[in-house]
Amino acid sequence: MKARNKTMKTIITLNWRLLLRALCTIPMGIAVLWAIPRNAHAQLYVSSVSYDAVYEYNAITGGNVSTFGIGGVNNPNGLALSANNLDLFVSNYGGTTVGEYSAITGAPINANFITGLSGPVGVAVSGNDLFVAKENANTVGEYNLTTGDPINANLITGLPAPLGLAVSGNNLLVTNLGGTTVSEYNAATGDPINTSFIMGLSSPYGLAVSGNDLFVADAGNSRVGEYDVTTGGPINATFIGGFSAPVGLAVVSVVPEPSPWSMIAVGGVALLGIMHRKKHRIA
Repeated sequence: MKARNKTMKTIITLNWRLLLRALCTIPMGIAVLWAIPRNAHAQLYVSSVSYDAVYEYNAITGGNVSTFGIGGVNNPNGLALSANNLDLFVSNYGGTTVGEYSAITGAPINANFITGLSGPVGVAVSGNDLFVAKENANTVGEYNLTTGDPINANLITGLPAPLGLAVSGNNLLVTNLGGTTVSEYNAATGDPINTSFIMGLSSPYGLAVSGNDLFVADAGNSRVGEYDVTTGGPINATFIGGFSAPVGLAVVSVVPEPSPWSMIAVGGVALLGIMHRKKHRIA
């Protein structure tokens, strides 16, 4: 009889322990799902010469986020972000300069970062290099991202009105206003890879790369299109429509830090797991 009572007591104790663990684990799991941040998105900056302004869009949905004010620019064209996404480089077509601004506030860091350029339009960043398309000189130059000094002011020459620039791996993508195309070049040597990478655009200007997506400011069609950066094939040619004279583009992926609630929830689940393992070993 005593053995039977002891067995029943053990079974009841085990059942209560299992129930208690379930009651603790389920709310904790729900807390983890609830606490995971859902506001992760990619920001797409678009400059407009019609309003001398820079706008901010959601690069996933195409929805407008805000008007990102950068003052004191004359005909802003190309946009490019530094590797840490803190500095925004803007070509000042009317002022023959490339300026450096805060990507957070829009405040100038060095409005005359590079001067004396002939029709600066597209800009692109790769490592410590800043590429600048100079429409009036029909060239793409390479400059030091830290100092603004020229590395090769004539990296690519003889282009039909180069406007937008973007870097994808070792390739430099260039929009050609005269040819209504996007061309592909070797970013190190300037040699052509595919001069008809994307065709049939109307006044193509700015370019921006995010993952496998290539965004193209199709100014003549008042839109921003989305293309495959590897093949040049269209994904959504009217990703953002009805935009007045879109020219410069820059994109940055935003990954939010874990919230305190998510950290507490995950820590709680981990603690329960550790306690369970210790009890199992003792038993």
